[in-house]
Formats: sequence, structure tokens, C-alpha cells
Amino acid sequence: MVFNNSILLGAAGQSTGQAPFDPTLIGNSIWLDGSADFLNRQNGSDFSNRKEVTLSFWVQRNKLASQQAIFAGLEGGQGFIIQFMSGDTFQLHLNGSANLTTNAVFRDIGWYHILVSIDTSQALSTDRSKVYINGEQITSFSSAAYPSQDSNIPGISGQMTSSENMRIGNYNNSVSNFYFWKGYIAQACMIESKSIQQGDFAVSDFLDTSTFGTNGSQVVPKKDSDIAALASAAGGNSFCLDFGDSSDLGNDISSNNNDFTPTSMDSSNQTVHTPSLQFPVLNVLNGDPSLVAALGYGNRLADGVSPWDSVFATKSMGKSGKYYYEVRMALDTGSNGFIAGIHEESTTSKNWSNYIGNTTSTYGLGYALYTSAPNFYTNGSPTALTGYSSDIATGDIIMMAVDLDNNKLYWGRNGTFFNSGDPANGTGESTTIQADTEYVFGVSPGTEHFFVNFGQDSTFGGETTAGGNTDANGVGDFKYTVPTGFQCLASSSLTAPDFQGIDYFDTTLYEGNGQNQRVGDFVPFTDTYTVDKSAMFDDGDRRYLARTYSASDTARSSNSQATISYWIKFCSNGANQWIFSNSNSGQTERFLNYINDQSGQQSIYMTLDGAGANRDFEIPISKLSEQEWTNIVYNIDVDNSTAADKIKCWVNGVQQTSTDTSYQSASNADYFLFDNEEHFIGNLAPASAGYTGFSLNSYLAEMHVLDGQLKAPTDFGQVDTSTNRWVPKDYKTNVGAYGNRGFYMAFDNATGTGNGVGTDSSGNGFNFTESFVSGGSAWAATDTVTDTPSQNFATLSSKRKSAGTLSEGNLSYDSGAASSTTLNCLATMPIPSSGKWAVKIINTTTGTNFGSVGVGYMGTTDTPVSTDVNSTTGTHGVYFSAGTTKINGVSGPTLSTWKRPADGANPFVELFFDRDANTLKSKVNGGSLETITPTLTEKQITFALIAFAGSTGSQYEVDFGQKGYTPSESGFSTLNQDNLDDTASKITAWAWIKNQDADDNHMLFDRVRGIGEDIHSNSTNAEATNANTVQRFLQRGVQIGNDTEVNTANESYTLWQWLLGDSATTGSTNSNGSLNTSVIAADAGHFSVVSWTMSDPAGAKTLGHGLPGPPELIIIKNRTDAGTNWPVYAEVAGNTKYQYLSTTAAAATFNMWQNTSPTSTVFSVSSNNEASGSANDEMIAYCFRSVPGVCKVGSFTGNFDHNGPYIHLGFKPAWYMTKDVSTTSSWYIYDSGNYPFNSTSVFHTLANTNGAGGAGAFNEQDFLSDGVKNRGQNNDTNASGSTFLYLAMAEIGGNGTLPPVYSR
Repeated sequence: MVFNNSILLGAAGQSTGQAPFDPTLIGNSIWLDGSADFLNRQNGSDFSNRKEVTLSFWVQRNKLASQQAIFAGLEGGQGFIIQFMSGDTFQLHLNGSANLTTNAVFRDIGWYHILVSIDTSQALSTDRSKVYINGEQITSFSSAAYPSQDSNIPGISGQMTSSENMRIGNYNNSVSNFYFWKGYIAQACMIESKSIQQGDFAVSDFLDTSTFGTNGSQVVPKKDSDIAALASAAGGNSFCLDFGDSSDLGNDISSNNNDFTPTSMDSSNQTVHTPSLQFPVLNVLNGDPSLVAALGYGNRLADGVSPWDSVFATKSMGKSGKYYYEVRMALDTGSNGFIAGIHEESTTSKNWSNYIGNTTSTYGLGYALYTSAPNFYTNGSPTALTGYSSDIATGDIIMMAVDLDNNKLYWGRNGTFFNSGDPANGTGESTTIQADTEYVFGVSPGTEHFFVNFGQDSTFGGETTAGGNTDANGVGDFKYTVPTGFQCLASSSLTAPDFQGIDYFDTTLYEGNGQNQRVGDFVPFTDTYTVDKSAMFDDGDRRYLARTYSASDTARSSNSQATISYWIKFCSNGANQWIFSNSNSGQTERFLNYINDQSGQQSIYMTLDGAGANRDFEIPISKLSEQEWTNIVYNIDVDNSTAADKIKCWVNGVQQTSTDTSYQSASNADYFLFDNEEHFIGNLAPASAGYTGFSLNSYLAEMHVLDGQLKAPTDFGQVDTSTNRWVPKDYKTNVGAYGNRGFYMAFDNATGTGNGVGTDSSGNGFNFTESFVSGGSAWAATDTVTDTPSQNFATLSSKRKSAGTLSEGNLSYDSGAASSTTLNCLATMPIPSSGKWAVKIINTTTGTNFGSVGVGYMGTTDTPVSTDVNSTTGTHGVYFSAGTTKINGVSGPTLSTWKRPADGANPFVELFFDRDANTLKSKVNGGSLETITPTLTEKQITFALIAFAGSTGSQYEVDFGQKGYTPSESGFSTLNQDNLDDTASKITAWAWIKNQDADDNHMLFDRVRGIGEDIHSNSTNAEATNANTVQRFLQRGVQIGNDTEVNTANESYTLWQWLLGDSATTGSTNSNGSLNTSVIAADAGHFSVVSWTMSDPAGAKTLGHGLPGPPELIIIKNRTDAGTNWPVYAEVAGNTKYQYLSTTAAAATFNMWQNTSPTSTVFSVSSNNEASGSANDEMIAYCFRSVPGVCKVGSFTGNFDHNGPYIHLGFKPAWYMTKDVSTTSSWYIYDSGNYPFNSTSVFHTLANTNGAGGAGAFNEQDFLSDGVKNRGQNNDTNASGSTFLYLAMAEIGGNGTLPPVYSR
């Protein structure tokens, strides 16, 4: 749980993901040295309310295992401290008796956002002190004591004596200084007499949110000015320090001017390294401990304490890109050292106590410049450099350019590269370097002192004049000119990976219930309600529903309180659309809910329109969608004493904020609803006004209007279990309270049946009359449809048409007269990338200008289509009017002419689009099936209409199923949500379940083998079939039965799931190998499931794996034969060795893989019933390869120390499995579900045993913002000198753009 906005540098130069977030949110930070630096202030006045305070800081730690105060105060001998403890826990200290100390440890190199809110007036003790780190409330404490109710908060108000004060960066007990902070601090803020508990703030006032991928979001900083505004509004002793004035670092930028006085600090303590723009520093987690302890100047200065120690940067360069750094000799002691170099990232821990460039076989691969001319070192041997004629001396600045794209390294000094080097043109390199290797910068200072500049400070701590040179992106501050094409490793220079791990992997913890249940990344409950019908309101037909209440009706329950809930599917952006209204004849007392643009933008209004004043609650029209249904709930409570609560609105369960606050003045006023006046649904009352341009043009469903009732949105909707969408609940059955004049429009009675469309289903009997405005059309049977929130169908898109008019719920299209331009109109829903899909289109054109139909490219935005679907712009269409076809503008086969049938009825065509077979078929007037084969290259395509030029244009009616159409060809489906997999979340492809409370088997299931087919990683048993295990693969989840190994009541389970595809496919044939396989593979290219049936006779085979590159880890199981182990291929062990997932055995030598490494298309297996299978055996394999932001396979060398290897992944891990290759050990699994925060006792599971999960102090692994820190003093996870393999799945990976703090 740490904010590191520079976490995947390995993808730099090779990714095209989203751009970085705004690097200017926080302009500056300060670094403090941990021994003398701090800022001091004594409050001059008392708090107006000494029971409340809120404090916010951004911090980055430069030293661990040390008690350090971020903020502290002393008042009347009582202390207030926000600090990290020597055990790396966080503590909020209030006078020694009210302390909160976390169970979590915070040992990362990323930024942390600390938010503390205290309100001692709270009745519940645990509500009085709240701590949020990176936006998440901390609730797990090793010790927890809270302040007494209504007690004054010590150490921060104006009751200080002359020797007492507030400090940033240390604590003073009025006698001595303690707990100096070593690290960075940014955006320091205190707000007096206000708190989150009192509703003065929310966490979102201090942090913004940025979304990424499909399922992820993370906190990002607020602007300095936003935080300053909070402090200014609070006044008094509140402050906000942005550290933006290097001559006045303690300047309070709020209007309060509560400045702090810096001590032992100057302008060099200011830096541009911030949470929104990160630069590398030297890594306290990845270097020799004695050298790390001596780092200074914000961990940019390495003071050598013994010869040949090394320390490395916080950011890896990855395997591609061009990077530039500078290193200054701060002090030449006369003892030669290795000044600067690069080292392969995976072996840095082997090199902590040695110089970079030492013997590769012992210390890993490195290249380093030696301070004694003329040599650089690699593999322990010196090589002379031309132009390097004198030793590096104090004040010299070494330039370093690393070209990973061309495998070249350049060193230079004081503005000139050695060897006549020209990095921009790729000539005169100091040395070539090994390709396809992930490198990280490092220094080996010996006993000399070196100051590094990664672009944050060309003065090197004020020791030289600034250079002011930036990289090609305008980022950085370097002493010398950056070679063209090279960049610094600042977060803003980098791009995010193309894929995000959270979209491809998920860990879910669930409790067994002994019954069927859905489990996964959603709230499990039973889907109980289906909406059957909706009413189609059309502004052309001007139809509406009307009722006039009268004195003979039961008196209304209230004149001030009501709830309105309805579901709406929007059809167009036209102004003046009335959803619900009532009015007296004089139009002086009106209740209005409508769509208009009266404030300059299209909005949805709830208006209480009294004499002389409109009181509006306004939300933007963007809340509605033509692609899906939206639930809107209003609470109206005009007599509420809180102005903001007079009208409340929720959209899909999320409360909205009005952009118009005039509704807040509706004090003690009648809201006019349920008056003895006309009430209209779908138009503006009253009828006497004769309004003709105010008709609704949308679908409505499930309309509940409650008299005198205030009901929550959760009474009308809930979150769907498998799609995470807001879906309807049965209010009538579950609650059923409507008040005296309330009503319920289910719209499930067709016109002419009973009371028709306006039938009141509440039981109150307040039926509405079917009506239409003069010039419109009466209600018809087709005006109630099955397009509902429970079954959302495609329609034609008002946003994706080039011209013309849509009507009848956007199911009718009239192109209008067209002179020479061919016009297009597309459907709202894209056709999925797999499956079989159909639509029926009726041509209602007068005459024979029928136009054409087909499939077309949707484009990337909601903009009208301006090119012919039959053109050559990557789109596809079929002409029917002349019987011809076109594919990308090229003529295709001749089909049946689209003409009127003999009875003179309107002609129709059915289109059948088979994405899997890549065929488009048609039937004209129910005739024979005809086929063309388009070449499709776009993912976002859908059904399309094409209108021809002509005086009358072309007219169509479309049925996607909501009017009763059923495809005449078997296996085809219509475009509605019941037939679509939710593309927002991928389907579980591989589910791994473990009971963490009992000695049950590991239960492994995948879509290729099918539901109910389980195998066990801890067992040699053959596959077993059990229908009560996994019964369905869902989006980010599975449905399970009551089998005891997956669902024993009151026992705790972990579900690890690899997500793949937007439909539950079970595999396609791969013929790349000597034996065909069935494969499903992730589009990210990191994971595939491969099955095959061994031929008879059996033998060595090559097998297609479906990945775009060679897999680095392959796990295989014979499904048929009992007694077979799980052989594992690992690239780190080599193609002559194998291990078993099911045992603790070390890697053994055998030609399991035909001594052949996998290629980009196949992997090889020998004639062995464990790897390839005996004749007719069914086999399964799981293949993995490293992909930035999603997955990494790698290795490290253990050191049997709690300060273990630092394993750079480029992402925050969600799941991590490791095994000693060299000797006997178990397969250890760690995950962020069981392991939500780092601690000194870590929960783990062993893949090779059936034992319950457990925790251990000697198996520690810290999950970090960009990798793992091994802290285990255990031979199974960190044996000294042993090589360990690992497989890691990402939670968040972001290249500086996506800090690893997220929520869904």
C-alpha cells in the first residue's frame, strides 16, 4: 500500500499505454537529512475548537528501521506525533496514552500519503482517531488507545509555552530533539477545528482518482492550490506548505500565513522530486547495508564507507530505451573506486559487497567506470577508454548515456564523451553491452563520495552552478546537454504498459456456505428480479400518460416528502423532454422532471416551480446512455433543515451533486406533487397549454412514485453479482410502501388490455390514461417492449449516424432526401469478437430506393459516421438493392436482389454474422441463406444501415429482438445483454481454490478442461469429475456447488483466478506443433491454457502454446494417468532440467523438454507420460511469459538474511510463487488477498501440500510498489547462494503513470 508513480520502467520505449497523469500537481518537495533538518513553528492563537484537527502529508522514506517523526507538537508537556517506528510500523501518538500503532509495516521506496483526522467529540472511541494511508483507512492495529471523549488535542493549538512548538521533521520535548526525519516531505497541511468525522471533508478532498485499464483506479495527488484552499477556508492556525519558495521553505501558501522556520536547511533542500513527478534516487532496499546507511542528500549522495560496496537506483531501465545520468565526484579521498555503471537487475543482491563490473559468474553482469584512468571494468577485467587520460577528481562530473535499443554504453567527463563518443548518432561507444537484459544504474564508491543526478538537480546539492539542460521531453535539470533521443527516468517521460494486471488476475477470499454460491470479485447475493417490459416514448408520436388527481381521491400523505425512482434508456439529445410533470392550469404550481439545456448545457432537472421562482436540482445529461439503462432515484424533502438535503439524487446507486443549488431554497414550501392537478408521464402538463414540443424520446421502466416516503436507492437497485452493474430490485414485493397517492408504473400491460400502458401496479389504483398530443399517434401494442434493465437490447445510435432521423425508440431510421451523399447509421452495441449474431431489418421505403445493410466499423468515439460503410476505409457492407455486395469497397459475390415479396409487403432481410467463422450471411424475405466472407481487421464493428441518394431517401425498421424477433438460423443470438459477456471484465479461465482452514487439496479448474473437472497441485491423482465443484466460469469469479473442498460451511477459502477473454470460450485448435493442441490465450500475451490428447503411438512432440513469444514457465499435468507428477519447465533452470510442482525436489537433469527451449510458437516435450502423455492420454499445460504491467517470470539469488534480495518486477504484485531451483524446498505462494499489508508475520500457502495456509516470521516477503523485498531468513525462500525462480502476477503496473493504490 504505497504510492509510487514510477513503477514500470522496463516498458519504457516499448509501450503505448495511457499517458502519465499531470506531473505539475505537486511542484516541489523537501528532503531532510535525518540528523539536523526540520521546520519549526509556535502557534500564536488558540484553536476555535480544540477537539478537531485534520493533517495531511506526502512522504517518502529514505531510511528504514528507525523511529522518525513526520510531524510533532508539544503543548503543556503533552505530545502529538505522527511517526514511523523503529519496526517500520506507523504510529499516531497522542500524549502517550492514546496511541494507534499499525500491524502493517511500511518499508517501501515509494511515496506514502498520510491523512490523520481527529474528533474527540465522537461517542464511539474508535471514531475519534482515524488514519488513512494512500486513501485507505487503517483499521488493524497492534495497539490501539483512543483519546477521551471531548478531550482537547495536545500539541497543536495556541496553548504552547515559549519552549513548546510544532515541528515538521522531528519532535522536541522542550529539552532535546528526537526522531529526525530522513526522507522527503511534500504538501504538508494542517486544518484546525475540522475533521472527516464531522463531514467537513472526505478523503477525496485530499486525493484525486485516476482510472486505468478496465477495472483499476488509484489515488493521485490533489494540486497544491486545492489543499491550500482547504487550509485558507478553515483559517486560524491552519497551514499548507508547498515548499515552492527555495528562499523561504516554510512559507504557508494559505491565506493564514502561518509560516514555519527552517532549521539547518537552505535552498538545496528543495527538490522537484514529488509524488506527481518522480526521479530515481539510490535505493535503501538494494545495496550494501553499511553503504545504504550512509546515503545522504535525499539518497543522492553515496559516501563510501568501505572499498567496493555497491548501491543501485530505485528505478530499473528495463530492456529498451535511451537514458542519460550524471555523477559528480563530491570528494576524492585518493582511494580508487568504481564510480558509475549499470548492472543486470536480477543479480544486484549478489553484488552489494562488491564492485560493479566484477566477475560475472560470481556477481552478475555489470559495466562500471573506474576512477583511475583509463579503464572501465566488466567481468572483472579492465578495458582502456580513449580520451580517459586522467583520474576522476573532486568536482568532476561523469556523464553516462545508456542505449538499450542498440546495446551501447557511453561514458564522458565534464561535457565530453570518451572515445569521441556521439550517443545521438550511435558512434564511439565506450562499450557494447549484452542485449535483452534488464539493467539498473548503480555506484560503487569505495571510500570516495559520489553525488548522482537523475535529472532532479544539476547543482548537485548546491555544489556547482546549474546547467539547466532538459531531455527531449523538456524534463529534467542536467549540467550538460542531453544527447538527442535520450531521456531521464522521470515518471512524466514514460508511458504506461498496454495491459494492466488487475484486468487479468484476481484474488478473492470467500467463506463457504455449504450451498451453491457465486464467488469472485463481486458481492455475492442472489439475483431475484427481472423487469419484463418498458414503455417506448417517442417525441414524433407525442404520446404520454396522464392522470388528474381530485378532491375525491384519498388525501395525499405529505406536501413535502416524496421518492421517485425510474429506469431510463435515453434515445436522443433533443431539448425539452419531460419525464414527469404536474401543474395547475395557471402553471404557477408545477413539479417538473425534464431534460433541457437552459443553463447552456444539456442537463436533467428536478424543478419545484412555484410562484416567481424555479428551484432546480441539475445533473449533466452524460449520466444517461443510449447503450444501457440508467436508474435515477430522487428524494424530495423540502422541509429538511439541511439545505443540501432538500433534494437528493442518485444515479445507479451513486449520490449526485447538483450543479444548480437553487433547490436548497425550497424551505417549508409545498412541492406541488400529488396536488389535485394534472400529472403527466412523458410530457409537460397541463393539457390546456397545448404543448407540442415537450414529449419524451426515451424508454422508461419500473417507475415508482412514493407519497410521503423517503426511500434509499438500495430499495430499488443493487450491484449485480457477475457484471458489477447496478440492476433492479423488486421494490413492490420487498417494500411496497407507496403512500396515499403514490403509484407504480410497470408498463407491462399493452394498450387495450385492462387499463393499458398506464396501469398502476402499486395497489392504489391511480391509473394513468394513454394520451397523445394533437398531431401525434395513439399508443400501439408495439409501444411496450422487452427492452428493459434486465434485458438491454441494441438500438440504432443517435451518435453514430451521419444524418437522418431516428424514431420509435431508435428502431426506425429515415435518411431523408439525399442528393449525392451516402448516409450511414450504426447500432449502439459492438458485435463481440466471437460468437454468432443476428438482426432483422425491414425496409419501409416507398418505391425501390432500398439502400443497403451490412456491418460497419464503429470508430473510437461517439461521432457521426461520415463515410460510406461500403467504402475502403476498413469498413464492411452488403448491398441488397441491386443484389451486389462490397467488401471494403471491393465488389463481392452477387446475392439475391432485395425487392418486395409478391404480396406487396415491405421487404426484409436477416443478417447473420459469425465472428468465429468470419462470415456474413443473409436471407432476403425469408429465402435461402447466402454467404460472403469479409476480411475483418477492426474489433469495434456492428450492424449498419446505408441509405442511398435519392429524393425520398431510405427508411428502415430494425428488430434486435426487443420486438419479438428470433433468428431463423440456429446458434445465432441477438444483441442484448443476456447474450453478451460483459467486456468490461474478463472471464475466469483458470481457477485455483484452496481451503485455508483445513487440509484439503488444492483445487484447479480451467475452461479448456471444463466445469467440474478438478486436478490437485499437491497430488499425483488423475483428473476427477465433480459437478458440485466449479459449475460456471463468470466474469472475475466462478459459481461453485457444495463440494466440501470448495465450499464447506464456515471455512475460509482463497480463489486465485487468471482472467482471459470476453466470452467463455473453451479453446481453439492450434496446429503449430507436431501434435494439434486446443488453446485459450490472453490478449496480453502472458498466459495460455493448452490441452492435447497424446497420439497413438505416443512419442516426443512439439506443441503450440498460443503466446506471441516463448513461454518462460510451463506447468504440465497428465489428466488421465494416476501417479503422475506435475513437471515444470523454467527458463531460469534451463532446458535440460525440470522440477515438480507437486514435490519439494530440486531441479533435476533429464531431457523432459528434448533439451530444447520453447520458441515463439511451440514448446517441446519428450516421450514421457508426465510431460507428453502415454497414447490417448489427456494432458493440460499452463504457460507463462513476462509482459510489462501484467506478469513476470524471473530468478534471484538468496542470502539467508532478513535484508534479502530486492526483486524488481515493474509492478505491485497481487500473487507471487517462488521455489528454490538448487535444492529441496516447497513452492511458496503469497497473495495480496490473504496478505493485504506487509507485516513481520506473513501468510502463505504451499502449492505442493494440502495443508492449511499459515503465517511465519521467517518467510517474510514485502509486496512493494514495484516488486518484492525478500525478508525471509528461511532456506525454503532465501537460502544463501541458491537460485530461486518466481512467477508474479501484477496488481498494478504503471511506468510512472499508475501508482499502486486502487479500488474497484
